[in-house]
Amino acid sequence: MATKLKTKLKTWLAPAAGALVLLGAIYLHYAQPLLIEAVSLSVFDSYQRIKPRQQEDSAVLVVDIDESSLKARGQWPWPRTEIAELVKRLTNLGAAAIAFDIVFSEPDRTSPNRLASLLKSLDLLKEDANLESLPDNDKILAEFLRQTPTIGGMILTHESNDRRPPLKRGTSHGGTDPAEYLPRFQGAVSNLDILDEAPPGLGYFSFEPDRVDRVVRRLSLVSALRETIYPSLVAESLRVAQGEDSIFIKSNDGSGEWAAGSQGGIVLVKVGQVVIPTNENGEVWIYYSGDRPGRVMSVNKILSADEAELQNLQNQVAGKIILVGTSAPGLLDIRATPLSSSTAGVEVHAEAIEQILAGIYLTRPDWATGAERWAMVAAALALIFLMPKIGPFWCAVLGGFIVAWSAGGSWYAFSQHQYLFDPVYPILGSTAVYLVVSGVLFLTAERERRSVRRAFSQYLAPEMVERLAEDPDGLKLGGEDKELTILFSDVRGFTKISEKLNSQELTRLMNGFLTPMSDTLMDHGATIDKYIGDAIMAFWNAPLDVKDHAAQACAGALSMLERLEQVRTDTGHDIQVGIGINTGICSVGNFGSFQRFNYSALGDAVNLASRIEGLTKSYGVPILVGEATMRDAPGFAHLEVDLIRVVGKQEPELVSALLGREELAEDGAFKTMKEHHERGLAAFRTQNWDEAEAAFSKARGTACNGPSREGIYDLYAARIAAFRADPPPKDWDGVIDATSK
Repeated sequence: MATKLKTKLKTWLAPAAGALVLLGAIYLHYAQPLLIEAVSLSVFDSYQRIKPRQQEDSAVLVVDIDESSLKARGQWPWPRTEIAELVKRLTNLGAAAIAFDIVFSEPDRTSPNRLASLLKSLDLLKEDANLESLPDNDKILAEFLRQTPTIGGMILTHESNDRRPPLKRGTSHGGTDPAEYLPRFQGAVSNLDILDEAPPGLGYFSFEPDRVDRVVRRLSLVSALRETIYPSLVAESLRVAQGEDSIFIKSNDGSGEWAAGSQGGIVLVKVGQVVIPTNENGEVWIYYSGDRPGRVMSVNKILSADEAELQNLQNQVAGKIILVGTSAPGLLDIRATPLSSSTAGVEVHAEAIEQILAGIYLTRPDWATGAERWAMVAAALALIFLMPKIGPFWCAVLGGFIVAWSAGGSWYAFSQHQYLFDPVYPILGSTAVYLVVSGVLFLTAERERRSVRRAFSQYLAPEMVERLAEDPDGLKLGGEDKELTILFSDVRGFTKISEKLNSQELTRLMNGFLTPMSDTLMDHGATIDKYIGDAIMAFWNAPLDVKDHAAQACAGALSMLERLEQVRTDTGHDIQVGIGINTGICSVGNFGSFQRFNYSALGDAVNLASRIEGLTKSYGVPILVGEATMRDAPGFAHLEVDLIRVVGKQEPELVSALLGREELAEDGAFKTMKEHHERGLAAFRTQNWDEAEAAFSKARGTACNGPSREGIYDLYAARIAAFRADPPPKDWDGVIDATSK
């Protein structure tokens, strides 16, 4: 049950973690935290820096109260007569509209009537002086404003007051009352009443910079002061320049095309012949072009010009919308924009009017947010479901494609169509999902690797444990059919040895024997299956593939015999072993129950290897191998000893003694002995006892290296004697039936 739970956790833990991260990303997309909003906005800013709006010619001119003008004409505020002169000159030069990015909220202190009143209060002027006949600068300016296409400026504030500037013209709307969607203010700072009433236009020039960094990216065309809708300086400038009477505002339900499920809002503002698409709050994204020669003219250049110079200025003024404002830092109208940290506020209005007249808009469609969210969900789900299947590397490639697609698609939409699609959430969402899912997969895999290391480190060589740890999927309940080479070893006379030792001594003896034998086998790539008392079961070619596994098994068995000499010295006991090796198809894997299982091998080939090990006692040789092993390891010194039908099997098995490595197999004496031996076997199986006896005698008498073969020839001498006394049937096939396991 526990293993099933672990399997389910492995299967679902990473996707579940990824799904939780995705849900968190979706929540953040709804919540719009400031930090991520700042990143998104900075992306849009970078697009404008890379590709600012192109403007060949402009219908807007900024008349700037700059530092040079203040130096030439004195500190601000100037006498209103100076402003009146400016209006007069601009009107004579053919300005289409003159908008003031300035508030004249206090009376002109330099006005003659105010100065005379001051002198009178100081008893410096006769009591009966006629002050009413003295000129009033504010009235002079108001008269000029009333007769010219001018637009006064004001500021909307969130601080409540009773100021309600006059509306020059009304607004009309289609669909839901737009006041519901517009920015709402509670107070205003405007001009003197006389200067508010005089001009044909009046609009607010205040900004609502982005909350995250105070950068001006959007400009509202209309806003609500309490319940009343007022136009912006930009909208009023466009209206007055066209000689129009009203502004039309359209909500998204105004044409019957409101998509089901979408939120309400404004879709456009129409000023005369100019149709301006907006966001739901009646704002336009400003597409900045940056500083441009010819857009700005110093106010001093106009006021100080003589008639000839004014004629030269006419081409720069005629037919244009004039925005009067200030870039002087001391007058506190400096704004941060995507292109600059210090731009005169009046130039922001100029940029907005320029792009409107050019028909170039940055647009964020009302479906953009949903598209970004679904793009993030699709990318994240692809990573969640694919990563456990194709792995972190290929998902990293997929993630790179998602990032490139999101960033590239966003840039293409901006550069080619002026659409604003935010790539941040698809990128951040998919990146977060990738990191979490890959992290969970890594931790799960590392846990599996540790489990594999613990499970196999006792019976696999360290390098094989590491190889298996890299691919732990094989460590599961169940088996697979695979060709293995199986080895069984057993200590001869173990019972007699153990009778002479107490339990502690026996434990030390077994540890002193099993440890070096196991090390030797693992050095040759073996998997130690189990210890059965003094016996060892090992196999090759599982769980990892082992090239030439039959040869590796033979080499390992011979190395066991070589190392046994040192074991005898270390333990002080004359330990002898019998080793049986066989190659065949087995079922190999984890066998047992869900509560406990062992990695092992099952099948006839395993049983036969055990039977072959038992036969080493009868033939008096330390190592016997099956026919398949002998065939797959031809380079070793093998000596066929018998054709045997073991207990439990009907088919006979050719069994050989493993006597040495390649150098013994190539030895001349060994080859001579092997020829006599094979002639003896052939004669024995054809019941030619005399010839068999003579051949075996010659083989016995041939001196060569390797383990003793006396046990083999003693056994055949006894068999020949027995068959002479009691011959086998005429059709005997030469197979010997083993009588014990």
